[in-house]
Amino acid sequence: TPIWFRYIGRLSAPLFLFCLVWGMDYTRNRTKYIIRLFVAAVGMEVFWAIINRVSELNVNAHHNNIFMTFFCVAVFIELFFPREWNLSKKKTILPLLLTFASR
Repeated sequence: TPIWFRYIGRLSAPLFLFCLVWGMDYTRNRTKYIIRLFVAAVGMEVFWAIINRVSELNVNAHHNNIFMTFFCVAVFIELFFPREWNLSKKKTILPLLLTFASR
């Protein structure tokens, strides 16, 4: 791939992260927002698994899932900067986050 794709990616990732944080502030329902990010992350994982099975090329080295990173960031925002303090929600989200972050 051309090197300028890498430059575009280096510029776009912080902008997308900014939009994620801004969206977490303005969304009505943070839980649905986080679930949508999780579904996108799982969808991307399934897509990569299919590509790796179908393709004869080894694309495991280029396995990038920015949605999983955004999901983890959104969960951390919800854990450390909640709109309302709800300890039971924190106890259910934290094991899920640690499971996926440990990959």
